[in-house]
Amino acid sequence: LFRNVGDAIVSSYDTLDEFIPQNLSNLVLAYAKSGMPHPALFRKVGDHIVSLEDHREFYPMAIANVLYSFAKVGAYHPPLFERMAEHIFEQKKLSQYNHESISKVVWAYAAVGEPHPMLYRKIAAHLNAIPNMYKFTPRNLSDVVWAFAEAGQP
Repeated sequence: LFRNVGDAIVSSYDTLDEFIPQNLSNLVLAYAKSGMPHPALFRKVGDHIVSLEDHREFYPMAIANVLYSFAKVGAYHPPLFERMAEHIFEQKKLSQYNHESISKVVWAYAAVGEPHPMLYRKIAAHLNAIPNMYKFTPRNLSDVVWAFAEAGQP
């Protein structure tokens, strides 16, 4: 099923303009969770997201799920990771990012070996200002500190 759906999307859609950000996020997350990578599909999705002029419709969890999914299946797409870092950096504050989305974002960058110091500094400043770190689950906390350590970020 996953191979057939991926093949159909890659061959039948010239562009992915009909897919809203949540569709794209759910699509790649399903492939990541299934353990069924589809390199051509991930390349097409990554290229599409990078080509968009406006990423405001990508809410924080969609961004986190896209980055996490690419990292999880080993489909590192440098322009996608760079563009998403720019998008996150353009946001004035990270208060819209909950504990799960933050941990997925930093985990994804560390997992693909993309340290992105400016992004890590912004996220660290945000995390250091949170008075309620108790809302982070043990997994979120361990993923965050693992990602910072793996990326060589203080």
